[in-house]
Amino acid sequence: MNREQGFSYWVDGRRTWELGIAGFFTRLRAYIASSVLVGLPLAGTPFWWPTKLPDTVEVSTVALVLLAGALAFGVFTLLFFYVRARTERSLEIKSKLHCLLAEMNQALQVLHRRHSKIPPNGEHTAVHEGQHLVAASSSLAEVIGQYFATLTGDKTVGAIICLATASEDDPKLTVYSTFGRSGALNKDRGTSSEPTPRDKGFPKFFLENKAGCRGVLFIEDITKATAKDVYFRTRNDEIYGEDFKTLAVVPITGWNGVGEDLIGLLALTSRGRRILQPRHVDLMKFTGEALGVFYSSFFAKLLAVGSLPTPLTRSARR
Repeated sequence: MNREQGFSYWVDGRRTWELGIAGFFTRLRAYIASSVLVGLPLAGTPFWWPTKLPDTVEVSTVALVLLAGALAFGVFTLLFFYVRARTERSLEIKSKLHCLLAEMNQALQVLHRRHSKIPPNGEHTAVHEGQHLVAASSSLAEVIGQYFATLTGDKTVGAIICLATASEDDPKLTVYSTFGRSGALNKDRGTSSEPTPRDKGFPKFFLENKAGCRGVLFIEDITKATAKDVYFRTRNDEIYGEDFKTLAVVPITGWNGVGEDLIGLLALTSRGRRILQPRHVDLMKFTGEALGVFYSSFFAKLLAVGSLPTPLTRSARR
């Protein structure tokens, strides 16, 4: 973790329960510290404690029953609404997760059905497949954005999907261009979108990472992360700087037609501070792995029929 440098990196989210105040009070040192802090004040008599207590105290039975009943009813009511809210949220999250896999399944079915009817005819088909890929990526980004917005309770959460493609300036160079973004981000970003070189920013971080292309990179301070060459600034950062304040980036690894590679990036954005938390690491990793399976299958089919759009034309990108 390098939080003081504007970013932090997590590979495994199973120990994140130890973070924060709640995590502190589940550790052994917290038990010892709290026992000392609570035990010492109770060891003596408080200054406000009465010097003499009465031998008996009369309490009305009716009043006691009413008080107990009111207390029990209040606690039950609070628990009822809490459990109902949690249940509704849980069901909504599960529904969004199902929608993600359903969108992937539907896109692959449409791809297979399209090529079962239309024989491959070279570049013309490749250009059209680039447009279909943008449409599928946009739908997936929207579902992913809604899923994590529901999970975090932050309506400003958005999603961006970038895929590896050949640079228009130099086809030998690989860049990562945006192919899909959710509605939480400005719809005009596509007009000024710029690709990220493979040797800059997020791609460089994951490709040179000792742990490999895995885990989740949290950007908590864009300015500091930029200074460390972890974040690569583009024109959209200058034009649409209010679109997000923090983001989490997940690598998308899969088959690129030749071998296993970093075929894309998933960025989850938020206008809030520290809304996306390390406790979401495993769900983010799951989403990245699911996208890796989807795009690997998509590219494998296009390569088999000779319609892999490499490089994709700018008109096909978002």
